[in-house]
Amino acid sequence: MKFLLPIFILTTLFGQGYGVITISDFASIKINQSISLDELLNIDENWSELKNKLGQPSTEKCEDQFVEQVCNFTYAGATVKYTDLLGDFYLSKASFTKSSFVFRIKGVDVKVGDSISKLSNIFPNEYQKGLSSNRLLFHVADMDISLSFNFNPSTNKISEILIFQAL
Repeated sequence: MKFLLPIFILTTLFGQGYGVITISDFASIKINQSISLDELLNIDENWSELKNKLGQPSTEKCEDQFVEQVCNFTYAGATVKYTDLLGDFYLSKASFTKSSFVFRIKGVDVKVGDSISKLSNIFPNEYQKGLSSNRLLFHVADMDISLSFNFNPSTNKISEILIFQAL
């Protein structure tokens, strides 16, 4: 009985539009041809490298919270958040909401404002499943990282590209 709730939660969260992307495919995705998702994940508290690759943030704030230190980097159309909750800093969440951040995925450029159908040739099965949930959600194999392409159902345009880590 106690195993039913976790199964229900996982089924609800990942039941539609959920796919698995390999570590190598995830790592090879690049943002603006300057930083790979692997580099974004493994910035290792080298904030100058992050700024060199993504540009100067409009705001940068590192602060102590209850049991962790959180560093937020805000750009026009993006927010990147790192935390040291588990020891070393790691990417907690990165949200991209403007077309100025272009993701190169298997040779195809994808950005906010593009039709979600642009992903249909890259991820055909997940594309079909994700149409009813307004997002294409991918779990990175053997990692606690997810990649989501959220889209507006009335326009089928990508509204947010989200990378997040589940604890």
